[in-house]
Amino acid sequence: MGVRTVFTLVVGFFLSLTGCGASRWYQLPITPLEGQLMVPALITAAQAQGLNAYRGTNGAIADLEDGTMLSWQDAASHRDFILFVVLNPSVAASEHEAKFQAAKARAEQLWAAALQARAGMAPAVVTYAPSPVVVLPPSGPSVTLGIPGMSVHVQAPPPAPAAAPSATPPSTQAGCRQHADCAANTFCKDRGDGALVCMGQGPQGAYCQSAGDCAAGLTCRVTYQSVSTCQR
Repeated sequence: MGVRTVFTLVVGFFLSLTGCGASRWYQLPITPLEGQLMVPALITAAQAQGLNAYRGTNGAIADLEDGTMLSWQDAASHRDFILFVVLNPSVAASEHEAKFQAAKARAEQLWAAALQARAGMAPAVVTYAPSPVVVLPPSGPSVTLGIPGMSVHVQAPPPAPAAAPSATPPSTQAGCRQHADCAANTFCKDRGDGALVCMGQGPQGAYCQSAGDCAAGLTCRVTYQSVSTCQR
């Protein structure tokens, strides 16, 4: 994917003149998996410009200064990644087109900034060296047995060394590269540290991005650095 991203207006866009305001969506020339990998960087780029930005249930959301909402998210089919724009309900119908064009231009600017931000967000490579093994002289209790003609000295072996603590997150799930690698009703998502796993209706301890990735009665919480898991 190049530095410049082209936003394509889908022929079937939606306009709503009441309720939450007029809306329109644009199809992006990337896969949902590629789009989800951009979500953390999009949030970072928007927050760096003073915008209210956060992770929604299906992507990144940013509120512009004029009340316009930008949402980068999977399409309902999970086959496309889109930009969804919702205007402030107070915007007059005569201003809709100008507002949509301004929002689209701002979204392209934020996307370019996110590409730069993502370059500095690559997870650090950490090498875990094995702990040195120190051999100590036997320290257990000893007994001397008296046998005619010889002396046998018996000493208990030293205690076994303690196991090194695990350096991995608390849960394991099937890795993936695209949604097709996952079972039915599960989707390939970034678990928060750049690794891709299948998520959906996970049990306690399973990786998640939101509560929708967890089984009933569980919620998604950050439990290991930037990695979230399903918890009660």
